[in-house]
Amino acid sequence: MAKTKGVKRHLRRKQKSRKIRAKGMKKVVANYLGKILNDVHLRTYGQEFADPGEPSVVSQIMSHIPSAKTEYKNRLINALALNTRILAEQKAEIKRLEMSGINGPSRRTRSGARPTIDPTLLALYLERDYTERAIMSNQYALQQLRDEDPRPRFIPRPRVNYAELLRPKPGWDDERMAYKARERGREAYYV
Repeated sequence: MAKTKGVKRHLRRKQKSRKIRAKGMKKVVANYLGKILNDVHLRTYGQEFADPGEPSVVSQIMSHIPSAKTEYKNRLINALALNTRILAEQKAEIKRLEMSGINGPSRRTRSGARPTIDPTLLALYLERDYTERAIMSNQYALQQLRDEDPRPRFIPRPRVNYAELLRPKPGWDDERMAYKARERGREAYYV
């Protein structure tokens, strides 16, 4: 019997399904690591690698590689600590400048020639606001990670791709986990 198009297509589909397909980067690395261990074992001992241990060597090695979610969580925790430290320094500097009298009563005159607040103090106020917003966004993201519980199937839940969140983006400060651009128009609150 001659092979028709349908039979050929069926055979091709069957052959493709025999390949080991790994979903996710962690499984790809685990398969690649197992292949490398097998190749090295074949070259040195002339036999295939058989892992006798209950937790396999590959799984032990892979347990030390953090997932993208863990990496994202660690980055958020580090950014929160950094922003908290920066905020404490900014508050101390603002307090020092206010106590020095840089924004004293002589600055608040009726003439509109001079600004009502010192420009260095205004810049510090704006940076403090930026840092506080960065802290709030970091705390919210950490809370979302901690409260992430499996929901019932009938409630749709957006799936978060943490590997995508870890990629560098223009306009994003990876160290502080906040946007680099400052909010405009905040000066009006202090003038």
